Amino acid sequence: MDILDLKDVEDRPAKLKIRGRSFRPFLDTNSSNDPEDYRNRAVVINNMWPEHPEKYKRLSVKKDTWVNDKITHKWRLVRTDKNSEWELYDVLVDEAQKNDIVSDSTHNEIVAELTVEYEKWWHLVAERAHEYTRIAVGHSEEPVTTLFAYDFHGTVILSQRNVIEGSVGSGFIAVDFNEAGAYDFDLRRWPKGIESETTLTSVGSGKALDIQKARIKIWNGDVVYVDETKVADPKADGVQFIISDLPKG
Repeated sequence: MDILDLKDVEDRPAKLKIRGRSFRPFLDTNSSNDPEDYRNRAVVINNMWPEHPEKYKRLSVKKDTWVNDKITHKWRLVRTDKNSEWELYDVLVDEAQKNDIVSDSTHNEIVAELTVEYEKWWHLVAERAHEYTRIAVGHSEEPVTTLFAYDFHGTVILSQRNVIEGSVGSGFIAVDFNEAGAYDFDLRRWPKGIESETTLTSVGSGKALDIQKARIKIWNGDVVYVDETKVADPKADGVQFIISDLPKG
């Protein structure tokens, strides 16, 4: 946003606050404009993978200690899950992270500081952790939206390899209809780009599936807007549903 001179929307809701900071000062050759406070920041790195965030799962908190213009420590506080213990490494001298120094009392202060930084980060994450990131559908700037197997919640079909192998999964996609009206849905096993080479039931070296029908269900809470099933033509590449009068949202 800073580089492209993009302006934020007016009256942004508090829960949608942009908490990022611009890295633009670091992208030129002038080091004198680099913000000093960036040196003192802690960064939380998380790679937890599950559907809903889990506290203390697969994380590290990183912070550098500076003396004048020299880094003297590169701290990394690590934890695997809620049942594990904290680990501390100085990767400036222990790049392979083989020497856990968390029990060294001389490091109590940095351990406490980085633990607090993680708690602050988790508080921000937990505020909206129960919400789904909904995919916008039906916007005039994107009249055709492609929803992938990877977009499903609750399934393990994460790649085209899973599709080729005929993996089985079940889930739903969280969407946000931009406008009320009629929507055209094309349910297919294979990408539309190869429809001349595929059918619902088979493709090349992929596993053939005896797909006999297709179903589309659209609901919100206890309200079901459509729950429709069609017989599938095994020689077709997809099954089309035209749903009228879907509400916005």
